[in-house]
Amino acid sequence: MKHVLAVLLLYCNFSVFAQKPVLDTAAVRNWPKIDYELISNDGNYVAYYMVDPEGRPAELCLQSTKDAFRVEFVHARYDDCFTEDSRQFLFTTEGDSLCRVDLLTQKVSYMGQVLSYRVPQAGEGRWLGYVLASGQLIVEDLFAGTRTNYGEVDKFSFSDEGKVALLQRVEGKMKTLEWVDLTTGKDRAIYKGERFSEPKWAKQEDRVAFVATRDEGGQTKDVLYLYKEGMDSAEVAVNERTMGMEKGFVLGQELPEFSPDGEKVFFHLRQVLLPAVPTAIGASVDIWNYKDVFLQCDQLNNREAGHLETFKSVYNTSERKVLRLEQESDGSFGMEKLNQGNNDDYLLTASQYNVGEVFFGSTNRTNLYLISTKDGSRMAIAMRLLYPFAEFSPGGKYVFWYDHVKRAYIAYNIRLKTRRNISGTIHVSLLNDQHENTGGGYPYGSALWLAGDSAILLYDRYDIWKVDPEGIKPPVNLTNGFGRRHGIELRCTYYQGKGERKEAVINGHGELILCALNERSKSNGFFSLNLEHIGNPVELVMGRSLFYFPSLATHWSSPQSLWKAKGAEKYLLRKMSATEYPNLMVTEDFKSFTPTTTFQPQRQYNWLTSELVLWKTFSGRDGAGILYKPENFDPKRRYPILFYYYEQMSDGLNYYPFPALCNGSINIAWFVSRGYLVFCPDIHYVPGDVGAGIYDKVVSAAQMIRSKPWVDAERMGIQGHSFSGYETNYLVTRTGLFAAAASSAGASDLISMSGGAGFAGCSTQSFVEFSQFRMAVPFWKNREAYIRNSPVFQVKKIVTPLLILQNKNDGAIPWGQGVELFTALRRLGKPVWMLQYDGQGHVLDGKSALDYTIRLTQYFDHFLRGRAEPEWMSVGIPARRKGIDDGLEIANGGSR
Repeated sequence: MKHVLAVLLLYCNFSVFAQKPVLDTAAVRNWPKIDYELISNDGNYVAYYMVDPEGRPAELCLQSTKDAFRVEFVHARYDDCFTEDSRQFLFTTEGDSLCRVDLLTQKVSYMGQVLSYRVPQAGEGRWLGYVLASGQLIVEDLFAGTRTNYGEVDKFSFSDEGKVALLQRVEGKMKTLEWVDLTTGKDRAIYKGERFSEPKWAKQEDRVAFVATRDEGGQTKDVLYLYKEGMDSAEVAVNERTMGMEKGFVLGQELPEFSPDGEKVFFHLRQVLLPAVPTAIGASVDIWNYKDVFLQCDQLNNREAGHLETFKSVYNTSERKVLRLEQESDGSFGMEKLNQGNNDDYLLTASQYNVGEVFFGSTNRTNLYLISTKDGSRMAIAMRLLYPFAEFSPGGKYVFWYDHVKRAYIAYNIRLKTRRNISGTIHVSLLNDQHENTGGGYPYGSALWLAGDSAILLYDRYDIWKVDPEGIKPPVNLTNGFGRRHGIELRCTYYQGKGERKEAVINGHGELILCALNERSKSNGFFSLNLEHIGNPVELVMGRSLFYFPSLATHWSSPQSLWKAKGAEKYLLRKMSATEYPNLMVTEDFKSFTPTTTFQPQRQYNWLTSELVLWKTFSGRDGAGILYKPENFDPKRRYPILFYYYEQMSDGLNYYPFPALCNGSINIAWFVSRGYLVFCPDIHYVPGDVGAGIYDKVVSAAQMIRSKPWVDAERMGIQGHSFSGYETNYLVTRTGLFAAAASSAGASDLISMSGGAGFAGCSTQSFVEFSQFRMAVPFWKNREAYIRNSPVFQVKKIVTPLLILQNKNDGAIPWGQGVELFTALRRLGKPVWMLQYDGQGHVLDGKSALDYTIRLTQYFDHFLRGRAEPEWMSVGIPARRKGIDDGLEIANGGSR
């Protein structure tokens, strides 16, 4: 009962200083969130889901972009789509009904007892297929208005353009695969067997490939089958007797894929593992050897996850021959790519290396290879790279990558076998971000290739360069230095193309649409750029809103989604600010935006405002951060303030901070609504001495802000999660300025952290030396710096009360990091509490997040607002009462 009362207090907590209620857990649980949006091909309709934060049934909304038509559906499955001709909108319900909306008449109709439906991904919008509860497949010709019943099926699929349908029928233990020509209605059984994979189509839609499992001599074996239109049935393409098939290899589980011309089929082979025979002694032991490329724990995790080594292979249909393209020394690491622009004549891959240890020495580097898919010949095109992330140009003429050692972009001409540094006269500092990196510069990246692989567009920090892939013509600054002169970052605007592909937005005038972020004001908007002429981009819209910017600081969940109507110059995106909900907008010119949704739930509560604050840090550098104030801010009052930080956050000035339960980090909207100020300073780091930058930025920000008459200088707190959890642990060893601190999943001992295994069993050495901790060298080379930057070695200096959250199942930061700090502070008799949630990992969810939100609020309310301590803080909860007594009630004194 006490627990219920405590939670109800948070539900019903109203501020005495505001007429509007503060955010409570009920508000958080019911906050609307738009997701899974779509736009019809003609751009006249938009569909989206209102997703429930707690997983309750979502609401599907269909809305016109031209008139007031809007309809809502409950219990819709996530299978909605528009037909290709934009005449119908379809989805199924949890009650097994197919809903059809005629978009010409806006009439809604339902067909009951429908289990599933499909339409072709492309084509003219002619075909619709659905399976009834009886198992019968009905295919409708939406143009002719006819229906064909194909009888009982298990599964079915359309080719992309809708020329053919494949039906799977079940007869006892056997399954039959049927090929149906939809235009003629003729069908043919092409395979019969117990098990086979999903068929994969060739681009021409006249052939498919699939893997079937057959019983041969008492053994089950996987076989690759091919079927081409006109054949009597599917034929075996690859089995253990196929020419070129190596002994000891079998087909992998990955689905096959065709080359663009359909003449090659790519698949994976895996090596047959010998049966495990116990040793004579029979002990089960992990053997760690210093010559291993990967730690044993990393290898074991991969094995347990089923990541068996597989090798990309090809079957050439004209030669009826298998070629294994990858070898045991290869390790794809996302580098297993085919050059579809050149009919997949080459596979791009890389030699095996440990990505976590690339900076440990030149011996742990990787090579890039081009492997001919015709004869298997192999060419090394780059040696000893730090990272092997390379791409084929769209036309297939080049392989393109960034060399982190040379700090230059490289293009390899496949036909001429020449390699060029194409950065040319662009100064190296322009093309890559050297800021705070200890392992070399990180490139700003490429924008897109121009037609025919004639040029590639590269980013510097602000502008866009047109670069000759042959390195002959000098690079040209297409944006004429406009971005650098005005402090505006210019980037391409991308819409979601087919599959995972992103397409650059080019308007009807052939101009590239750029998105822009002003680094000083944080305003966002769009520009247009003429690709044929050097000149200043033309501003379309800029303002204190956030529309779209793909490289927004990663801490913020950037509004990356931008959808284009396939057959019209209409785009769907979101527009938001800290005070305006991220509603869907439709635009045709990126100048004017028509709202599709008009949600503003924050207006019902005491919300917040955001402002950019600039100051000089102790080191004399410019500091920047976001100050959040309650909507009902009164400059005559003095407010408690929380500092929250994570790398750089000020680019998110206009991001809408969704209210949510605290999953490790504080939720800004939650605390500001309840009468706190929250300040988020950007942090810039000193390689080799990470704490120096943390102290310089956060403490200087606190000194600056505490001088404001509306800040209660004696009631300032700090909180951080993950890396910022470490930052919090560090800060309390350097200053007593803060009245309370809370850290979540934060490191405390950089020496033990660097020698550990986190992140699913990977070594954390490189994480400490070259990633966020930026220590630059191993601890034995600069022991003093490691000790100085490890909070656990400085515990005697801590005077600030500290609340630690550290979970045993955290796969990123070892549980012992929190235990080390807690036990040391406890030994010294300093005020410290530690929370550990069973079954939770690096972040919290569900009931654990609710519990942490309540405790974190109570903790800061006690130290920063003078509220009474709850029992879990004042006297604690013994282990025997775990799960029975939560201690959330206010203590009356006494002990247990």
